[in-house]
This record gives sequence, structure tokens and C-alpha cells, in this order.
Amino acid sequence: MSVDEYFSSRPDFERPIFEEIRDHLEMMGDVRVEAVDVGIFFKRLRTFAELRPMRGRLRLSFLVSRRLRHPRFVKRWEGSGSRAAYFVDLRAPEEVDDDVRDWLTEAYLASPV
Repeated sequence: MSVDEYFSSRPDFERPIFEEIRDHLEMMGDVRVEAVDVGIFFKRLRTFAELRPMRGRLRLSFLVSRRLRHPRFVKRWEGSGSRAAYFVDLRAPEEVDDDVRDWLTEAYLASPV
């Protein structure tokens, strides 16, 4: 499905958050945006970040190759080695701040091409 089709049935607050994330990642270089029933996937060779709808918010997840700690993380998954996924809730585009952009940049750069 297209991004426009995906957002046609979503709450109005979601698209501006998505656009903040997409615009930042597109400044980094080649990124594929895949809209599916469960959310939006950001990919290079594989998915490195996801934006999934939750009640009243979007949950951003991203993969990096090191352990992080931050009070904004609502959940984390730490795999074997140093690979880990972190989850941040977003309710407004202003919440895509320098911290979120830095994490997305790191996830993008750590993702295979």
C-alpha cells in the first residue's frame, strides 16, 4: 500500500510525525519507506526503524549496535552481542527532537546497504 493510502484511515496527528522522521532519514541518503497494515517500515537492505500506531501515540523502534540507556525508552530488546532495539513513544512532531534524530541516524548508518 502507498503511504497516502496508509494515512487515509489514520488519525491526523500521525502523518506529521512520520514526515519529520522520513525527512530526516532522506537527508541521510537512500531509504525505502514501506507502508503495511501494522505501520511504516524504514529500510535500507533490511528494516532499521519502524513506526507503529498505538492508542493516542506512535511507537518508534530502531536498531543499533550498542547498548543505550535513556528515560524516553518505553521498552527495549537486547539481542546477543551488541545488537539492540529501543522503543520511544511519539505524540507530536516536536517530539522528533535531536535525541530521536541522533538515534535514527545511528540506526541508519548501522544498517547494511
